[in-house]
Amino acid sequence: MGGTHFICLIFFLSGAAALIFETLWFRQAGLVFGNSVWAASLVLASFMGGLALGNGLAARLGERTQRPLRLYVRLELGIAVTGVLLVVGLPHLSSLLVPLFRAAEPAPWLLNGLRLGFAFALLLFPTTAMGATLPLLVRTLATVEPAFGSVLGRLYGWNTLGAVAGVAAAELLLIQALGVRLTGVVAAGANLLAAGLAWGMTRHATVSWASAPPPNPIPTNHPPTRRSQSARNLCSVWPWLAAAFLCGALLLSAEVIWTRLMLLFVYGTHAAFAAILCVVLSGIAFGGLLGGTWLRHQTTAFRHAASVAAGCGIAIVLSYRWLDLGIARYSATAPQQFLAALPLTIAIALATSLGSGLLFTLIGAALQHVVRGDARPVGLLTFANTVGGMCGALAGGFLLLPRLGMERGLFLLACGYGVVALLLLLRPTTVANVAPSDVRSDVAPSAITPSAARSPSAARSSAADVAPSAGWRRWAPLGAFAIVLVAFPFGRMEQHYLHYPIGGYLARGFQVAAVHEGLTETALYLREDLYGVPYRYQLVTNSHPMSSTEPAARRYMKLYVYLPAALHPQLERALLISYGVGSTAKALTDTRALRSIDVVDISRDILDLGRIPYATGGFPLDDPRVRVHIEDGRQFLLTTTNRYDLITAEPPPPKNAGITNLYSQEYFQLLHDRLAAGGMVTYWLPVSQLHPTESHSIIRGFCNVFADCSLWHGSNLEWMLFGTRGAHGPVAAEHFTAQWHDPAVASELRALGMERPEQLGALFIADAAQLATWTATTPPLTDNFPYRITAVPAPFFSILPLYRPWADADSARDRFAASSLIAALWPGELRTASLPYFAWQGMLLEHLVPSTNHSAVLRDLDALLTASPLRTTALWLLQSNADTIRIIRAIAPHTPPDTIIAQQLGIGALIDGDFGASADHFIQAQQLAPQLDLRFLDPYITYARSRATP
Repeated sequence: MGGTHFICLIFFLSGAAALIFETLWFRQAGLVFGNSVWAASLVLASFMGGLALGNGLAARLGERTQRPLRLYVRLELGIAVTGVLLVVGLPHLSSLLVPLFRAAEPAPWLLNGLRLGFAFALLLFPTTAMGATLPLLVRTLATVEPAFGSVLGRLYGWNTLGAVAGVAAAELLLIQALGVRLTGVVAAGANLLAAGLAWGMTRHATVSWASAPPPNPIPTNHPPTRRSQSARNLCSVWPWLAAAFLCGALLLSAEVIWTRLMLLFVYGTHAAFAAILCVVLSGIAFGGLLGGTWLRHQTTAFRHAASVAAGCGIAIVLSYRWLDLGIARYSATAPQQFLAALPLTIAIALATSLGSGLLFTLIGAALQHVVRGDARPVGLLTFANTVGGMCGALAGGFLLLPRLGMERGLFLLACGYGVVALLLLLRPTTVANVAPSDVRSDVAPSAITPSAARSPSAARSSAADVAPSAGWRRWAPLGAFAIVLVAFPFGRMEQHYLHYPIGGYLARGFQVAAVHEGLTETALYLREDLYGVPYRYQLVTNSHPMSSTEPAARRYMKLYVYLPAALHPQLERALLISYGVGSTAKALTDTRALRSIDVVDISRDILDLGRIPYATGGFPLDDPRVRVHIEDGRQFLLTTTNRYDLITAEPPPPKNAGITNLYSQEYFQLLHDRLAAGGMVTYWLPVSQLHPTESHSIIRGFCNVFADCSLWHGSNLEWMLFGTRGAHGPVAAEHFTAQWHDPAVASELRALGMERPEQLGALFIADAAQLATWTATTPPLTDNFPYRITAVPAPFFSILPLYRPWADADSARDRFAASSLIAALWPGELRTASLPYFAWQGMLLEHLVPSTNHSAVLRDLDALLTASPLRTTALWLLQSNADTIRIIRAIAPHTPPDTIIAQQLGIGALIDGDFGASADHFIQAQQLAPQLDLRFLDPYITYARSRATP
């Protein structure tokens, strides 16, 4: 392998290591500084600021380095050592930094300032070293390669391809197999291998890789005045540096918007984020390689940079317009999210990314024609581009998305590429007599640097070479760009793309109540009316339905409060992490014993939109006992000094990217530590979205922290983990049953199928002893092994049979009767009285999927109506609920009868024991729609008539 190829291999390894480290640093920094949008953005700014500093130092000092490859070796060694130290050490800094963060919490500006300062200081050395590597290797390779542009494009391309490999390896393989810390060791190994190969090249016998001669001074017989030198220097360089800055800003802003756009169609797992990042990096890499090849054959190809910039703008518009081509090839049910998301991400981002990589290389080649040296132009180029990228990433998230939205944001970015093209077309075209210390003379042959002197084509470079091509061809690409821009498909987002994540809801009659593109998500509130009366609201963030006000959803979210309120003898202080649609918050504010309620959510937009379901009043956040904190839940637990009697949480689903650290063992330990003595934790376990081994992993981590852990039903396959900090009892039966006598709570308990206090006990699934048996062979979910929760989807109908044995009613009843936890907490008389209710709870799981076996439904219905006091449970067996019956009965006297009204009136009458009226309503339902096959009502008519007969 030739020396040039070795250099490319070295930089490939360096790029892979850099992106692995970047992935790990961001993950670990989130554990220390939080994952709020502000904290994550400040860490990003610190990372890119360090890269820019390295670029700037290389631009200023790189030409003085006589042995650039040896300096590169030292930098790679430094990156390897400090990179691993950061991966291992960052989580342990919490104990040192938390006291400072706690002191600064009342002043957000001070808290964010501390985050920025510490993040920048911690990332300073490795990121600065990373930023300096490209200029040093360009200078090294320029000693033997005559074409500067080719060298730049090749190194930039291979380094970015290494970054692609690093992202894919880390996110899809290494972290899952080795954990975070050992993945950091692998990254360090790649740095060490790169350093070793580079050191070996310094010992090469035939080519002097170890040193590079300094650039020749540029003689001048009539030096211009200092003011003239400065003006001409700036005149020659600034358009190219401005273009580099804008290109970095535009691409990083576009990546922010592309990612949000992708999330309308792709479930936001770590694999999906890896797909968009790999596509963007691949485009940049191949663009750089293409630019290097072009410049090797035509050293003045940079004259076409304006055309490439216009092409990037055109690509943004066309990729948005023809996004359907990628959507059609995406499969949400594919077993591998990364591969499934690739067609969509390619359609969104590849063309513009390819153009950006090409544009970077062309601008670098143009700078080398006017800026003295090899390291200096690359350092200036990467400095400007990196600073632009830092500004663009922040602007995309904090300005474009919340102020303009995705569609208008993309339009503005397309216009930005037009500005770059115009800037390059109108730049000054002469560079003669510029300052010899900074800028090359393109007139005197003696002014050519050593690398250029070896290139006959570069030696013939003149002022005309730097100028863009003349004539109509010069303006044709900008004209094409203007035509495409005028045809930008405004309205396509609202009329087309936003319908993808909510199409199923719209088909069922939902209406869009609100759409908000905020800092952290695209939130859509949907409303379903029943005969003009609001029935339920559904919150959809990006492409995922997050929370609903329908009875089944309210049931499990409010049980997070109802269960501890029954068991805790003196519930006064509560903490809610993640607001959703406010059902849990409403249960908290309905609990009169509570004196203080803290609500923590990462999104202010979700909290503001939360008023929508409470248009008629009762918005939980208006309660004077509530204090709202816009913060990452984990960071809040780290910084607060409060202790709570109840902590309850329903964070986003654990398969969402970045959410596993809200289900890890370390996070559960934070919950435990913020509990007061005897305090209780209730936590969402969405087994409907998890494979059993993933549920085992979460449960194992929870039980490692809470010795008295237990698992409970919520609603359907939305279950609940319950743990305490040394709670003991039992409480008095009067306290346990008090909620059923509270007017603010009792009606909701009945509407949600909790009609009797004894039903709470029937929600029990298993305590610590049984959970230890179930999870004995499964390691816990930890911060070091976050991908024990995979990105692989868990189809509901395939996992439902796997969970049925867990919830077998007879087995759960026996475990309840024998449980030491239940004996310690439950009033004795209610413990015995709860046992018969397990049979009724088992019916709900049996009929979780609507059944066509109406004989089985009637059998269970008859048992409920004749042997139990439960009526809401009977409604649910008939696929109805108290909300529906209430609305139908309210509108029926004023609404022309139809099949749905008649059928629901029949169900309501049946549950109330008015069997004759029930049969009449069912018959009317059949008569009102003779075209429909409603023969399934016949058994219910027969049953109602038989019960109506004396």
